[in-house]
Amino acid sequence: MSDGFSIDLSGAEESSFGGDFEPLPNGTYDAVAYDAEIKHTIGRPGAKLPAGTPMVNTQFKITEGGEEGEWYNRRVFRSFIIAPDKIEDPETGKKVKNPNKGKSDGILLSFLKALGNDDSEIRSSDFSLNFDEHIRGRACRVKLKQRSYTNESTGKTTIQNDVVVVLPADEGAETEDAGAELLA
Repeated sequence: MSDGFSIDLSGAEESSFGGDFEPLPNGTYDAVAYDAEIKHTIGRPGAKLPAGTPMVNTQFKITEGGEEGEWYNRRVFRSFIIAPDKIEDPETGKKVKNPNKGKSDGILLSFLKALGNDDSEIRSSDFSLNFDEHIRGRACRVKLKQRSYTNESTGKTTIQNDVVVVLPADEGAETEDAGAELLA
């Protein structure tokens, strides 16, 4: 039995990987946490985190304006680091307490709370993150910022969206100015 199948790409227009979607304008959008998976950092030279540091890579589906909305069903992404307790000191090579652990953990905590998870549950020392229970399908609002990205291998520069903060779904228009300094 063959794993292949017939497909006609004779009329296809070449496109960069990931398509040529226009980035969404800076702002806050209704969304749903569509999918999540564990990925690991690459650990390039000079990286702040060691290779293999786990992170929760989350895909958000824009729901702004419902199915008739201009940006409905567009996807944006954010990774939330699961910070290690200790990291290697670049000067001594010894393992030292990670000075950014509290901040990184706080970002992950805020994300999970924005999705409506119970604070006392996710702060418990025996909390077990379940993507289906705690992330997938949960409504939220995402604050987006555009940024320039240059592909190292092709040299091509594109504008992409960064999810700078995830807010609870019930935070209304008054959240437009919240965290404005992040968009500046």
